[in-house]
Amino acid sequence: MRRDLETPYGPLSAATFARLFPEPIVRLLDWPWARPLTVILSATRWTIDDVVSDPAAAREVRALWRVWTDARRLAAEIEWRNTVAESLWWREMGCPVPCPLCGAVERCSCTADSA
Repeated sequence: MRRDLETPYGPLSAATFARLFPEPIVRLLDWPWARPLTVILSATRWTIDDVVSDPAAAREVRALWRVWTDARRLAAEIEWRNTVAESLWWREMGCPVPCPLCGAVERCSCTADSA
């Protein structure tokens, strides 16, 4: 049984996929920042009891938590901008890629094609 990966441009065979991606795609399962509070507490050497009872510890952990959430938000925003830029680049090359702003495959009236 032949299993092909279905793409918007047609089926992608396993042999073609292996040629396109010679290195195996590895999924990172145990990332320490998956549990940010645990990492923040271990980096500051505070315990949860210290954070509850000591205002200085609470301030420090809260500040690090805000830094982490801002960094995560900024990373998501940069990733979205890069995705939009890549889609617009593909559209400039003439590929039938949907507009990232309005979803139209053909030339659209939004400002994305004129940018």
